[in-house]
Amino acid sequence: ISKGTALGLPNIVIFAIVVALTVYYFLNHTRTGRDIFAVGSNPDAAQFAGIRKQRIIFIVYLLSGLLAGLAAVLWASRFESAQTNTALGFELQTVAASVVGGVSISGGVGTVPGVLLGALLLGIIQNSLTLIRISPFWQLAAQGLLILIAVMSDKWILNNVERSKQ
Repeated sequence: ISKGTALGLPNIVIFAIVVALTVYYFLNHTRTGRDIFAVGSNPDAAQFAGIRKQRIIFIVYLLSGLLAGLAAVLWASRFESAQTNTALGFELQTVAASVVGGVSISGGVGTVPGVLLGALLLGIIQNSLTLIRISPFWQLAAQGLLILIAVMSDKWILNNVERSKQ
């Protein structure tokens, strides 16, 4: 599934493009997508506005599970094996890509292009660190530092916005 090519692109890249475009459309052009942002930014206010909070949370977990399953199938088909520790440590990379891409830890803020750019930036940094022969330990430390900087700047921006509203 993921080793083949179509239109001169690897199938895994085509899957990524289709999923990214689908998620972008879903979040930005459907009512459920707007409801997800509303529940993410302020669940109580969303519930007062008539959004069924439990339903939206269920949908988000359902979609997350489906996409994680798709990623697992693509991973297993690419490497032709699966172990219990497969992709160990990727949690940090996905959180880092999201936070660096502009997704707020508090919820309700973020874009698909931002996450894609965050993932691209992290990939470039990781490849660069590998090319200059930095040990994997320090590569993880660099990712952690990048997450820390992104979270601190996100919190700083949120505090400034709150102060400006007063």
